[in-house]
Amino acid sequence: MAQDRQDTIVEDQGVDLPDIGSFNPDTITPPLKHRVDLHAWINKAERTLRGHNLHNLINTNIPWPYPSDPNVEKWRSLSLQVREWLSSSMDPALLQEIEARGTPTDFADDFIAEVKKHMKSQTHGALKAAVHSFRKLSRSQFTTSEEFLRTLKRQYRAICALNGNLPPYYPLEAMLSELAEIPELSVFILVKDNELNAIEDPVETITINDFYRYSTAILDYIKSRNADYFTL
Repeated sequence: MAQDRQDTIVEDQGVDLPDIGSFNPDTITPPLKHRVDLHAWINKAERTLRGHNLHNLINTNIPWPYPSDPNVEKWRSLSLQVREWLSSSMDPALLQEIEARGTPTDFADDFIAEVKKHMKSQTHGALKAAVHSFRKLSRSQFTTSEEFLRTLKRQYRAICALNGNLPPYYPLEAMLSELAEIPELSVFILVKDNELNAIEDPVETITINDFYRYSTAILDYIKSRNADYFTL
């Protein structure tokens, strides 16, 4: 088709882009949730983007513009916007699973490639990636404890969404162990840890509500003591 030939001859994704601010479509409905719907969802996305001359932004066969290209800032802005539109057109639980894989997906083509990879993979592969990302989490990776807590909860939710059946005791213990290394929090964390010592069979007893209750209490303490900017 002539249109397909036209798509393949552009030098990079920065060619013939529309003005910033001209792209404001409704999200794709229904949102992507199941693997069987992937093909139809991508077709809808491509049709919408083609109508705005943005379809090349999700084509991984077309290179990004060079940093010195005069269109690079426009490309960057529009690619980020398209990526945000695509993510808002997905089921939140699925989006969490994809983000839990740990692959950088800031730009539209990287994101759509990761969506395809995730949806076409087996559940074991997705769960393995989510568990791996969870196990790698450390307080030292984040500027603030609030960021660490938010990421820990997001990674745990991703595991649960994949039916990982990881008892809430484990993320709770990971949270306490990491934060105990911060001098400003060590006494408070010790108190919370002693509370767990009084619980018989914590793996079976601790619930998801307990995990969130502890994380909220710790965050409230951090804010009250202004202890959120200590880095390891």
